[in-house]
Amino acid sequence: MKIAASWYPETVSKALGWLVGALVLATGFPYLIKVLNFQDNVGFILQATSVLCFAGGLIQLFLVGDGPHLPKGSRFYMGVVRDVFQHPGFRAASFGYFGHMWELYAVFAYIPLLLKTIVKNNIDLWSFIFFVFGFLGCSVGGIIALKAGSRKVALVALFISGAICLVSPFLQDLPQGIALIIIQIWGVMVVADSPQFSSLNTQFAPREYVGSALTIVNCIGFLITIVTIELLGLWINYFGVRTAFLPLVLGPIFGWISLKEYPCTQ
Repeated sequence: MKIAASWYPETVSKALGWLVGALVLATGFPYLIKVLNFQDNVGFILQATSVLCFAGGLIQLFLVGDGPHLPKGSRFYMGVVRDVFQHPGFRAASFGYFGHMWELYAVFAYIPLLLKTIVKNNIDLWSFIFFVFGFLGCSVGGIIALKAGSRKVALVALFISGAICLVSPFLQDLPQGIALIIIQIWGVMVVADSPQFSSLNTQFAPREYVGSALTIVNCIGFLITIVTIELLGLWINYFGVRTAFLPLVLGPIFGWISLKEYPCTQ
């Protein structure tokens, strides 16, 4: 994200939309590999994803360098952890991101179980399609953010994904086609805000510590995902998948309020 911001400082919302969209699409690749792997060989999935990962590393190493707008490296400074959160805009975007992460990866982890209650066949294919829509949400959201602003895109995405969390227990009762449409809309909205939070943090972080600021926020965000993935696993064991996504609504609510209340105007 820091490298993308160093290449496209004026259109960082669009650049990060494509970048995070690629991450989401890659997250769904194992499902596509499983669809194409007719022998149902789990080892092949691990081998294929490992090769793709290695190829990505080579591309990054040889073809992608730091952009012309990358600030000069700064000395190590532990106080940056405290300082970055003193900016009200950065704090608002970070808290919004934390609420977003409460929902995101738990949905990513368990969406196949929900799909399994709606469609009986091609679950892996439908799971991959869910991530394809996530890619579209990130990339198109980044383009929209150039005019509407990252904050507005993030607020809309939080609101809609939170609303779908609330209605998720009723998806199994709807006609299959309608349920699948709602789930794919969820795929768009659950992640469309992610690159926009990073875009806001890139804009509000101290210029000499952009990389550190993004790292701090992402580390906290992914730590939160561990909690919700484990929470949903326990919930599904005790209560089933029908109501499992209800606790996730707390994240979008918290994120929406955080982003709405603070003077983050970008």
